[in-house]
Amino acid sequence: SVNQGQAQNLIQPSVRQRFLNRYHPNLISSSVISTGEPQPPATHPKNAKVWLQQAKVDYMAARDNFLIATEGSENTMKEIEDYDTLSMNREENNEVEVKGDETADMLVDANTPEDISVESVENIEFKGRSEDEIEEDKSEQGIKEVMEMTEDSNIEDMTETEMNEQDEETEDEKEVRRKLQMTSQCRYPALVCFLSHEVIEKCIKGIMYAKCGLPDHLLDYSHLNTLCDGLKSSTHCPQELVQIVEECSLRVIEHGNKSRYPNYHYPPCTPASVYTMSEGAEALKAAGKLLREMIKDPELEELIGELDVLPEHQFRTALSSFLFGGSGREYYPDFWDDHTDDDGDFKLVLLDEYSDIDEYNVVASRFEQTLSPPHYKIFRIERIQNKLLWQKYLDCSKRMFRFNNGKIEEMILFHGTRTNAPELIYKGDASFDMRYCKQGMWGRGNYFAVNASYSNNYSHRCQGAGGYRQMLVANVLTGYSYFCHPDFTLEKPPFRSSGGTDLKRRYDCVSGVSGSKIYITYENERAYPAYLITYS
Repeated sequence: SVNQGQAQNLIQPSVRQRFLNRYHPNLISSSVISTGEPQPPATHPKNAKVWLQQAKVDYMAARDNFLIATEGSENTMKEIEDYDTLSMNREENNEVEVKGDETADMLVDANTPEDISVESVENIEFKGRSEDEIEEDKSEQGIKEVMEMTEDSNIEDMTETEMNEQDEETEDEKEVRRKLQMTSQCRYPALVCFLSHEVIEKCIKGIMYAKCGLPDHLLDYSHLNTLCDGLKSSTHCPQELVQIVEECSLRVIEHGNKSRYPNYHYPPCTPASVYTMSEGAEALKAAGKLLREMIKDPELEELIGELDVLPEHQFRTALSSFLFGGSGREYYPDFWDDHTDDDGDFKLVLLDEYSDIDEYNVVASRFEQTLSPPHYKIFRIERIQNKLLWQKYLDCSKRMFRFNNGKIEEMILFHGTRTNAPELIYKGDASFDMRYCKQGMWGRGNYFAVNASYSNNYSHRCQGAGGYRQMLVANVLTGYSYFCHPDFTLEKPPFRSSGGTDLKRRYDCVSGVSGSKIYITYENERAYPAYLITYS
């Protein structure tokens, strides 16, 4: 309700407004009256460059940390080989010294007659030589004899402790042992996931500054869903780029708080202790994919500048070295107990609620998310160590790694055995044997549930007093899963590629929903029985 002259006076920028326009171009002063529709935030190439440059720095930090972790694993393997080589060389040298001494004694005994005198030996040794040469050799020989006598006396004077110190590890062996102990556990995956999330957040803000402007209310937001919605609402950003942003965001969105704060894990724990290297690898691949797509845009390429994105083949090589410890080497989890000769290839380890608190709590917390006390109570948790089944599972993961372009998707799921005793699975040589499976809603296969409450319906009832039940906790290689409604005719997952010049490959498993998210595998070695929970 103001006339035109008053409106023109109000539209004139004040000192405060000029300051805001210069340093905060997206802030709209309340003293400005718009005579039409609200204007979208203006683009700002300078701010876009700042955000994208920071995204590049974060990516380089994540990339370097990932390579340090994987190269550290590869170096650890080399150090193990070096340590074995040092030990073998040391043993061989000792054997050579012993054999050399024995051989010398045998030669003396064999070539020296019993009745030969010392003088005759000297005469034989110095025969045909001048007197000066003989005297010089005798003096040198005398010095050597004195030195040998001194060394013998020193050896006799050495204490038992000093003798033992000579048999200890050399400095090289000690250094190798120290490095092996330091690199026994990797702490990098959580940091890689955190930085990858930061990369995508800053890329989205940089894109908005460059293409459509960043609204002020999104400046301090780190939630990728909200930022993606703001990007999709703009008509100035190419839809192909928006789709890539949304795809990459979905792959790292859960790392926003889980990689930073202990309270986002149940029970609360340090993120570094629960993140895996495969999760870090997937997050880093998502960040690298977004940057590669952004560089295809000339405007964004100029703002980002040169960037060394980790090549796919190098990524696969590094991750393979970390996951499998090199070709031809048997690999078992570090937290497994050692197997004695009596144990053989199988061992069942009872977890202590106090001494094994971290491992116990991880398993118990997953169980209690849907079967909580006081209605359900855990009696014991046992770790299953079956070397044969683990090697089969590891071989399957290697094939998945190769044929899925470095993608390994593993989940911790529950499985009930009904009337079949769980030991038929974890103590056998076939793991989850499909011969014991009945026709299910998704055909005949091995069924695993996200929720323990679902597997409780299929739990095994123990014989005897107490009314205890048992269920298995399994590592399952879900990989590329095919979601579908129940289909009793399924025998294998459907094909996910049309073939052509490439192999026709199937999905790794089938998933569906029936009171819980369900995953069905049609190969025995795709799952490993990791824990046995006994509860009431």
